[in-house]
Amino acid sequence: LIAAKSENCLKEMLILTAGLSIQDPRERPADKRGSADAAHATFNDERSDFLSWLKLWDAFQFQSQALTQSKLRDWARNHFLSFMRLREWRDLHQQLSNSVRELGWTVGDKTASFESLHRALLTALIGQVGEHDEKGVYKGTRQRKFQIFPGSAIKGSPRWVMADTLLDTQKVWAIGVAKIEPAWLESIGAHLIKKRHYDPFW
Repeated sequence: LIAAKSENCLKEMLILTAGLSIQDPRERPADKRGSADAAHATFNDERSDFLSWLKLWDAFQFQSQALTQSKLRDWARNHFLSFMRLREWRDLHQQLSNSVRELGWTVGDKTASFESLHRALLTALIGQVGEHDEKGVYKGTRQRKFQIFPGSAIKGSPRWVMADTLLDTQKVWAIGVAKIEPAWLESIGAHLIKKRHYDPFW
């Protein structure tokens, strides 16, 4: 949130911070995985799972204003979403919004750019970045290797990514993934980077 204030993306980061603090509201019953994936795909953004969260939030906010409480529950059920977790998300978002306003921070209405939002996220997730290698996996910090979780909305194999969570099962899965630029790492993680300079030689 502090980084988001500097990057002018506090509006979006309040939503994400609240959303990532609760259990994922997207449900995926074992017997209806295909239907659940199709329903959730309407919120997907192939560049970033964080943008998918924001699309889900916008849809929930729109439906909250348009529907009665019982109809809203039906909408959530039809989209394989937990109504209780969505409400928890909204309540936590309200609490965080009140807290930053008490600090005197301004939450603007302008939509944040992809770069500003993901640079702010990277300040918290800098230890969970990875570069795609020729073997089809990502090489992360401390020599950890991981793959993008199949449920991610990310398309293809971007060269550099960051992840909200690295889940260590039989394989290490990156959950909550977004494409990043390596130049962001150089500026945000300058205090962690070791540099060596050599005399030129011919």
